[in-house]
Amino acid sequence: MKLFGIAMLGLIALLGLLGLYYQFQQPTLVGIGLFLAIAITPVCLISKLIIEENGRKAFIRWLTANAAQIDSGKLRYDGYPINAQTVLRTYYFTVSAAIVSMKVPTRFFIDQCHSTGLHSAANTLISFIFGWWGFPWGIVYTIQSIAKNLKGGDSTTVGDLLKMVGGEPAA
Repeated sequence: MKLFGIAMLGLIALLGLLGLYYQFQQPTLVGIGLFLAIAITPVCLISKLIIEENGRKAFIRWLTANAAQIDSGKLRYDGYPINAQTVLRTYYFTVSAAIVSMKVPTRFFIDQCHSTGLHSAANTLISFIFGWWGFPWGIVYTIQSIAKNLKGGDSTTVGDLLKMVGGEPAA
């Protein structure tokens, strides 16, 4: 489903570029700006989808590879200390295009180290602008994403996440 959504956003970008080509036949500054925005926005959204998914997978890979050292007190991820009680937050954003809607979880943010309020606000704004445009799930997913982000997103501990992905923290 995610691949189909990315293909739909790519199609919108292609249509925007096609519109831009025709706009150059009878150019106006507003028209060119509008079509550039239409063409660039899906590319940015696709990039965000890929970055968030890769960031999530990379953290889980790193976590499972270092599971034995979790409680040593010396483990760091991007310079931040990590142990089994470290709280992680995940936010959501919704992107829709016609009949395709995707509610996407972000990568994991370390609760006391990352600016979680900023990430919550940014993903809420993305959902508010780009989430409504799919029928019927766009509206449902957008409301869910915004409500969850405003409540602080989903939180879990490193120890619980390890249990979910099949690794066990050191005893």
